[in-house]
Amino acid sequence: MFRGGVVAYASDVKFEVLDVREGPVVTAEAAMEMAEGAARLLGVDIAVALTGEAGPEPMEEPVGTVFVGSWLDGERRFVELSLEGDRDQIRRDAASHALDHVRHRLLTLEHSRLPRH
Repeated sequence: MFRGGVVAYASDVKFEVLDVREGPVVTAEAAMEMAEGAARLLGVDIAVALTGEAGPEPMEEPVGTVFVGSWLDGERRFVELSLEGDRDQIRRDAASHALDHVRHRLLTLEHSRLPRH
């Protein structure tokens, strides 16, 4: 079930709402802190967050650099992506990768909870 979401485009929203530590926000650590903050804020068991450079002009990292952070079962993880294309393509691909990351984590969690023979 989808409980909700947070659009934290501005860095100050990441800091103030999601409790991301002040500093660069296009990092693996920031993505994981965003996911953890969203999970806490929404009271959910799993959360995923994206932060990156979609362009057209790079601010912190090269255009196409995206970090996917996730929070599941008390554990934070991330994936770093290097995507190509225009702003819209990078955003679409990042969202697709984020959903796939969550799917993989859920499958891995489910597999780890299966009885062993």
